[in-house]
Amino acid sequence: MDVTYYNSTSDNQILGTRTTPSSGAFLAYLNGGSINSRGVEAILNIQPVAGQNFKWSDLNFAKNKSTVKSLPGELDRIELSDAWVAAGGTNVAQAAAFLNGSLFGINGTTWKTNSDGNCC
Repeated sequence: MDVTYYNSTSDNQILGTRTTPSSGAFLAYLNGGSINSRGVEAILNIQPVAGQNFKWSDLNFAKNKSTVKSLPGELDRIELSDAWVAAGGTNVAQAAAFLNGSLFGINGTTWKTNSDGNCC
């Protein structure tokens, strides 16, 4: 059995962020920000199932929580993609972004819907 616990902070990340159209550039790369990651990983080296055509070996478990602790300068968000979730021809949500102080990863619990259950 192997168990690893970690709690580390990565500082001065290289992040791409949008610029204003008048700058003539699409993205600017910044060196800054801080992300804290903590979690546990475990592996149990066993072979609970061993058949003629199927074998199951090892049991893995992992849990990670990463939080954006700070972003460079005055920024409160870093956009990770150009993708937007659209409904009825209207952009309703950005697909991926770092938000200052938020969990790193997919955030949210439900889709925004109207009274008929349709998106927006």
